[in-house]
Amino acid sequence: MKWNSFKTSSSIRNVGLLGITNLAGSALSALFWLFLADLMGAENYGELGYFIGIASIATAFSTLGGQYVMTVYTAKNVNIQPVLYLISLISSTIAAITCYVIFTNIGLSIYILGHVIYSLVIAELLGHRIYKIYSTHFILQKIIMITLSLSLFYLIGEHGIILGIGLSFVYLSFYIYKSFKTTKLDFHILKPRLKFLINNYILNASKLFKVGIDKIIIAPLFGFEILGNYFLGLQVFSILVILPGVFMNYTLPEDSKGKLSTKNIKILAIVVSIIIAILGIVIVPEILPLFFPEYSDAINLIPIFSLAVIPGTITLLFYSSFLSEEKTNHLLISHFLTVIAFILGIYLLGNLLGVVGLAWSLVIADSIGALYLAIIRFQMKLRGNLS
Repeated sequence: MKWNSFKTSSSIRNVGLLGITNLAGSALSALFWLFLADLMGAENYGELGYFIGIASIATAFSTLGGQYVMTVYTAKNVNIQPVLYLISLISSTIAAITCYVIFTNIGLSIYILGHVIYSLVIAELLGHRIYKIYSTHFILQKIIMITLSLSLFYLIGEHGIILGIGLSFVYLSFYIYKSFKTTKLDFHILKPRLKFLINNYILNASKLFKVGIDKIIIAPLFGFEILGNYFLGLQVFSILVILPGVFMNYTLPEDSKGKLSTKNIKILAIVVSIIIAILGIVIVPEILPLFFPEYSDAINLIPIFSLAVIPGTITLLFYSSFLSEEKTNHLLISHFLTVIAFILGIYLLGNLLGVVGLAWSLVIADSIGALYLAIIRFQMKLRGNLS
């Protein structure tokens, strides 16, 4: 009984540490993006969002296996890190050069390379469950990002923002050097894990594709000003999903290790997501106009985006369970359903309802993905595949 109490207390402390870290770091990031919205105006802010969308898609196809593979196998003490780093660095370099040739934007290229480095290193730290070091770098990167981006913005203009963000990621590359130096590079380690690796590559690519594709579609269809309002709405939404993301960061390595039940933590996560959604619907639309009167369309998006917090949280928790068991087929299907519904929603609901339809497309798409995973998990329990 005492041992169980100790484990529960330790879990609460770790979740608390991740929660405070993600809240502080994500709050810094959110304030930075909100400040940029006020500084740049809707049209220029939309153009920045457009380039971020391009970078997200390029990053999606550059990361071998994605963050989840790194976290799961690091938690399982499989020394796969150097191989993932090497292949991802090569592919991200190719993507960065390609984007530079197309857009002649060095900041965009550095962002792509830096984001791959950052996402993999952070995933490794989570896999090792060294939460204090993870927390330090999570906060530090945000401080560097804000300092560099604003400095470069005042020096060279709008392109300095994305350059500053990219440079803020790069300092973590010393962890990659350390990994190459201390761990043997063994490509044979991939062979028995190839299916899980490929599935997660597709999963990660489709996930980041979803993050970027909306901005690339919205810009030519509705213009940069509408995209700027939509992008501001997404920044507010990113604040609302901070806590659900914290729970995922904790449950994935714990589920992968398999030594501690995360059921109660997951129930708590869903309760928290419902409370956050209610706050987003009731309070945020009253506050936002005081600070961003220019973004009138964004005000109407916030209550709708708030609803997406609930299915988004449920999906993340299912991700933790399926990934820890290395069962990714259903995650792939869920994400493909989500992406297809999202793209169709942008075209159909966007043209039918305007900017409000863009927000509803996100809610509907995330709900479809969450519902599919819930049905599959329930069926697995009925068949006795789960305890």
